[in-house]
Amino acid sequence: MSSGGSLGYAHIGVLKAFVESGVDIVAVAGTSMGGIVSSLFALGVSPHDIEDVFVSIMSNISVFSSAALSHIGVHMGPMAFLKDMLKGIKVGHSRIPLFVYATDMYSRKPYLFQPDDDMFIALRATSSIPGIFPPIKYKGMYLVDGGIALPLPARELLKYKTPDVISVGVDVYGGTLMGIRRSRISIMHAYSLIMSRHGRCRGRGLDYIVSPNLNDYTNLMYGKVREIIERGYIAGASFLETLYKEGLL
Repeated sequence: MSSGGSLGYAHIGVLKAFVESGVDIVAVAGTSMGGIVSSLFALGVSPHDIEDVFVSIMSNISVFSSAALSHIGVHMGPMAFLKDMLKGIKVGHSRIPLFVYATDMYSRKPYLFQPDDDMFIALRATSSIPGIFPPIKYKGMYLVDGGIALPLPARELLKYKTPDVISVGVDVYGGTLMGIRRSRISIMHAYSLIMSRHGRCRGRGLDYIVSPNLNDYTNLMYGKVREIIERGYIAGASFLETLYKEGLL
């Protein structure tokens, strides 16, 4: 599951479509928002419950604002909730194989969180956008948003491919940019543009990539939880219908 800011809500919708159709998901991987969603799912939280978590936290935040970027803002809000929810939980406690990445600022390479790594630190690091949030110092590294080095992770998932298992990536890039001049929002826009172009060369080796139609939204619309999730659900359901027609499900 790719990075993408609030567009990453679409990952939840795709998961909802897959789960409702009885698709057996054997492993997940993600960075940034995709890392958060995939991690919660791997821990056994249903897509519906993941949706409720974000709705309860983000319902009053429509775009990044000065308040949203403060210490009690859009990042710390969900992180404060997740800190309590994930207390004592390790990455290896996931019910299915999970691969979450951050970016090491010094080596410029992705860091794959290991089974004994703290889950909350993993989610805090994978979504720490440079220039907006400080890097996370961990194991001698300074970790920032995983989408910088690996916008759409795929390699670790390929080992699970069999004649009966296909690999599917969810790419949520493609939203619009808003003409807002605040410096931090400009950083977010620049980040989104770089990731959207960089991400196109990722996900290699995957059998399919699901790309929800998110042209009406930006990566800053954190209050549009249900709307963006619905776009993901539509894309996921359409993708599954194609597989059924091809006799793959």
